[in-house]
Amino acid sequence: METEYVERPPRILPELPIGEEKVPSPPEKNEGGGMDLSSLILPLVSIMGFIFASGTGNPLAMAPMAIVMLASSGAGIVQWLRGRGDYEEKKRKYIIILKELRQKMEINHNTQRTFYHHNYPDIETIKEIAHLREKSRFGSRLWERRPSDPDFGHFRIGIGTRPSSFIYKAEGDIDPLTPNQLAQDADKLMKDSMVVDDVPITIPLRPNGPTGPAADIEASEKKGLPGQPSGPRHAVGVFGKNTSNTADFARAMMVNIAAYHA
Repeated sequence: METEYVERPPRILPELPIGEEKVPSPPEKNEGGGMDLSSLILPLVSIMGFIFASGTGNPLAMAPMAIVMLASSGAGIVQWLRGRGDYEEKKRKYIIILKELRQKMEINHNTQRTFYHHNYPDIETIKEIAHLREKSRFGSRLWERRPSDPDFGHFRIGIGTRPSSFIYKAEGDIDPLTPNQLAQDADKLMKDSMVVDDVPITIPLRPNGPTGPAADIEASEKKGLPGQPSGPRHAVGVFGKNTSNTADFARAMMVNIAAYHA
């Protein structure tokens, strides 16, 4: 029987963003020395009321005190207004930063979807690969997954949500007693970045890490057991009330394994 050779080009996968980026803390709202407007006006009102209430006293004798209090309160009000303006400017810039980070998060999620849909396609795409009609720019993808690949033995079981490979980490915790909308927006960005939806869900048929005879012998010898390769053993059960759907799923699983794995 004549031997037929199948050329397997190097396996080149789409980009998968991996990492973490910090979300800056929102600006503090207590600007202007932490004083509100009422605390600045109240002393001025009190001294003026004292002057007018003291009918027997000499208002001119209290004029220097009133001038000092007026100047102090005026300076405080100016500082408060300036601090409030600075906070509003920082708030505006922070909102822009959050919008830019969310746009980057959506791009990262779309990049991850491209990766997973390429690496774990639907059954129709796998049929095209099996018939050598679907090819990457490097050649046929038939049996492209080698035993040395970390996802060898992984196969697709459906579409769902999986942990994101790139997250945005918000600093600090939200105080429930003093709600801050900016902090809540940053926290929501962090939570939304932790998962990516509408991607293939997979299940492995072997554990992570090195496998094979050499790894089995080394693991056995470390436990003081005879160095005999055993290999991982797994069982996957497929069941359901609709036998037709169950059979279709089982066939799709076998096609996935047979077409992709060397």
